Amino acid sequence: MVVIEEFLEGLDRMISKDSIDDVLDYILIAMDDLLLIGNYEACDELLKAIDVSKYNTTILVCILTGIFPFKDELKYSTTFFNDVKTKTEEIFGESETDLILWGLDK
Repeated sequence: MVVIEEFLEGLDRMISKDSIDDVLDYILIAMDDLLLIGNYEACDELLKAIDVSKYNTTILVCILTGIFPFKDELKYSTTFFNDVKTKTEEIFGESETDLILWGLDK
């Protein structure tokens, strides 16, 4: 079972190794561990604990992609999406953000 503090510490460790493939694998495996057994409440808590301002767009889009099939089950998915969208718009502008996040809010 994924524990929030352990997940975030592991994520920061992976990021410090500078291997985006390992980071993305780490995120998807951790999210799958929760989602595939239906532990939506824990996944919501994990999403709430992620500081969107701390992570780059690639990592945040990976998280959105990982939760997409379960977004209707996750109470915090819309808030998380909106937080990611706001950050992405600040960096890339509205039209580029629409392309980056295309289909992840449906």
